[in-house]
Amino acid sequence: MRTKIYIGLIILLAGFVFNSCTSNEMETDKGSESLLLSVSSKIVELNQLMSDREAFHFAWTAGSNYGTSSRISYTLEMDLRGNNFAGGLKKDIGATDSRILAFNHKELNDLLAEVWNSSLDETLEFEARVTAIVSGHEAFTRISPVVTFKVTPYIERYLNLWMIGGATAGVWSLDSATPMESIEDEPNGFIWEGILLSGELKFVLQKTSFVPSFNKDGEDENKLVYRENDDEPDEKFIINTPGNYRIKLNLSTLDIEITDLGGEMVYPNLWMIGSATIGQWSLDNATKMTPIAGEPNGFVWEGELGTGELKFVTQQSDFYPSFGRDGSDENKLIYRQDENDGPDNKFNIKRGASYRVKVNLNTLDIEITNLDGEEPDNSEFWMIGTAAGETPIAMTKDDSNPELFIYNGELQDGTFRISRDKEGTEVVTEEKQTYKSKYAVTFNVGSQDLTVEQIVVYEKVWAMGEAVSGDFAWENVKELTQSSSNKNEFVYEGELGTGQIKFPLQFGDYGGLFFVAEEDNKGVYDEFTGSCYLSSDKGDNKWYMNNAGTFKVTINTYKKEIHFQKK
Repeated sequence: MRTKIYIGLIILLAGFVFNSCTSNEMETDKGSESLLLSVSSKIVELNQLMSDREAFHFAWTAGSNYGTSSRISYTLEMDLRGNNFAGGLKKDIGATDSRILAFNHKELNDLLAEVWNSSLDETLEFEARVTAIVSGHEAFTRISPVVTFKVTPYIERYLNLWMIGGATAGVWSLDSATPMESIEDEPNGFIWEGILLSGELKFVLQKTSFVPSFNKDGEDENKLVYRENDDEPDEKFIINTPGNYRIKLNLSTLDIEITDLGGEMVYPNLWMIGSATIGQWSLDNATKMTPIAGEPNGFVWEGELGTGELKFVTQQSDFYPSFGRDGSDENKLIYRQDENDGPDNKFNIKRGASYRVKVNLNTLDIEITNLDGEEPDNSEFWMIGTAAGETPIAMTKDDSNPELFIYNGELQDGTFRISRDKEGTEVVTEEKQTYKSKYAVTFNVGSQDLTVEQIVVYEKVWAMGEAVSGDFAWENVKELTQSSSNKNEFVYEGELGTGQIKFPLQFGDYGGLFFVAEEDNKGVYDEFTGSCYLSSDKGDNKWYMNNAGTFKVTINTYKKEIHFQKK
């Protein structure tokens, strides 16, 4: 990276233009002035913090063209003292009336590093001279007396560094990136201690852009790699376990140490998420809680909550780690590191109102207080929505448990919610999807748990016949796949030949129940939708596949409907 900077500097110097460069028409009578070179300071200490300010300049007299009226061109030389100008900087300045060459702190520091490899904080002694060449009269060439001066360069240091990523409190927001602290006695060393969550992590040099950045070396997790642009690999460090960490790194050596300090976890932030909140299940719109002063891991929030579910997340970039409801105590939290860590129980807000929510992640205590102070009327509950049909369905209170309300019966294709009134003004649950079928629905007023179980008519369905395997042998039947959402829907996808087909509901029994056609050899071509019947009602009627090919066959055992679709 440094080499690129220095190459850019040399290009800059090569193109250095003096404001008063002249052509052949410039004034050419220079008189008889002696050629002398001077420096702005004999001792120069370069400072990175003053990078764009002038640090040093050369100035020289015009010299003489000895009455020839010819142009004078200048060459400046600068080299380490004692080298006799065998190397170093040799700059052809050309003909000019502006005889000053200036450097800011960064330009001179970069020049010293590129030309003389000044990689340490050391003082270098230099010599400089200027040569005046009279055009067409080389005999009049003059060299100024040598001037000496000292320059102390600086080691280029990164002055700022920020952490960014899902593991940090500011996640991927540049504005909220986490600043690291520079190590006083370690150039380009930075350190930070605090809470990291599970997620990704990298380092940026500015809060206005994601590049340049320092990322994880793909071959060594204890090394950094400099990433200059978006086309380069974007490897991140991964924090698997939330906790207290120390991060120490050096941008010069590219070493990094990420140390788990252990101890009590202190979360910097906490958000509420769920259908009861204004942001619903959106992480970006999660509701931020306020830390309680003097109470580590204590958080509080007051405001409006609607009817629905609620839990807590520790970062806005991921649903985990999270805190949900303890299944055995509704006044306690339970910690979930990831989706496999125990049941995802939520808190249920029974009634939309103004609430205060107070939690302590150390003790796992939670208080959800209805500030409106009104107790809801739990005397009746109704099922409303398209699944209930045109008329809301009144649920029945369980005689053995007054907190349970039950409905056993048919529901339609659609959705429903539970409400305290049949008008639907006091809804207490989220929507549930149903399909035309019989269901067992149970609503617990205390826990706000809603259980919806579809009553399955037939557990399994098979396809058999000439169109399936060339015969009606049981060993050649094909089992249909039960739908995960509608358990009374079964699907077959595959090749079907020409010939007869029917659908057993009991395996291995030719005298058992089958789904059969309305009439024997009911013709099926590329697509067919119709009713299916039990063999106990219609006998052994079969469908007849007239066109072989790949078909999708869908059977709804509750509606007793069948659909053939050639692909």
